[in-house]
Amino acid sequence: MDDPDDDFLSTTSGSGYGGKFGTQSEDPPPYDDDDARGYGLRQQMQQSMNRQVDSTQRMLAGIYDSEQIGIATAEVYYMV
Repeated sequence: MDDPDDDFLSTTSGSGYGGKFGTQSEDPPPYDDDDARGYGLRQQMQQSMNRQVDSTQRMLAGIYDSEQIGIATAEVYYMV
């Protein structure tokens, strides 16, 4: 009686990159699902960082504007 594992091992050993027990005689594919998922996550992280920088710049501009308004108000107040 033939053992199914023997058939599996005989077809996978030395069959290139895809075999679980085989040798890696071929280079892995340059782009697969894991790469795409990693690329997508890196893109999302970059977009998030860009939004954070933009938000911080707007906040700092608001603080600067508020400070200028306070200075102008103080100058007017002390002139009177």
